[in-house]
Formats: sequence, C-alpha cells, structure tokens
Amino acid sequence: MTIMDPHDPMFGLVAMAALLIGLVLWLIGSGILIVQSFRTGFWWGIGTVLLTVPVLYIYIGMYWKRARMGFLLHLIGLGLMIAGGYMAWLMGVDFTPLERYTI
Repeated sequence: MTIMDPHDPMFGLVAMAALLIGLVLWLIGSGILIVQSFRTGFWWGIGTVLLTVPVLYIYIGMYWKRARMGFLLHLIGLGLMIAGGYMAWLMGVDFTPLERYTI
C-alpha cells in the first residue's frame, strides 16, 4: 500500500471529494438536528437556530437517542472536511486571508 503523493493530480481530486462530501454530510446532519429539535419543542428549535453551539450540544446531551444520527453525520462530515483541508494544505494551498482584497 502506498501513500499518495501531494503533487499527484489524483491527490487533489481526493481532497476536493473529501471536502465536498464532508460538507454535504455536515449540512445533512445539521439539518436533521435542527428538524429533530423543532419536533421536540418549538423553543428547542428556535434555540438551536439562534444560539447554535451551546443549545445544540445541550440538546444532543439531553436527547441523545433522538439526536444521535444527525450528530454522527455532523461529526463524520466535519472529519471529512478537516481531512480534505489537511490534504489541500499538504498540496500547498494557501489558507491565509485574502489580504489584497481588504481595505
């Protein structure tokens, strides 16, 4: 088994695929969590939309059985996005802010 070379064009395709698939899974997982929180209660839904991070993780802790599928998709998507970003970094993609476009 060989590790792919970051200069190989296929490496870039794998990185892009990981980023895009991760983004889709992350969005689906987040959507499932928001829908489940609204099904639990109106105020849970409003809380997860307006105060996303604290309320969402409190909701996941309190309603684990209901929220686990969305949370797992959310985490898998986040992991794939991190892996794709790391692969892009290995290829030499510059992640610094676009300073030339700031005023």
